[in-house]
Amino acid sequence: SNIRCDVRLSRVTASKGDAYVDMITYEHTRPDTWDREASLLGIFCDKVEAKKRNKHFLSVEASDSRNEFVLFAIHEYGGVGPQAEASIDSFVSISPDPVKLKTHVMRRIAAMTAEHVHRQLHGRIKGHAVVR
Repeated sequence: SNIRCDVRLSRVTASKGDAYVDMITYEHTRPDTWDREASLLGIFCDKVEAKKRNKHFLSVEASDSRNEFVLFAIHEYGGVGPQAEASIDSFVSISPDPVKLKTHVMRRIAAMTAEHVHRQLHGRIKGHAVVR
């Protein structure tokens, strides 16, 4: 298929389809953007989510109507966007031990975020957005 997301979770959606997860780390604490983020909380998260959704959503839906596309937009301090938080909660709720699974998932996200931030600081790499 034409789907290139970071993670594929098999048969976890409500309709027993696959969930394709794409993760992007974005930067929103530049001196020239502080006032915009303060006045419109979450504006940069929304921009990054819209960009990635437009890139992957049609491919995921076209492969199987039961599939879902989930975007994890995470800012450089490790905070996850609202779509990521809701998705994590729904995925872990079907686990026999939701607390343990959520702890594990959040730790993996923190590790991936640290790697993404390191790459942002030391060179632009595809998939790591500096939002202006």
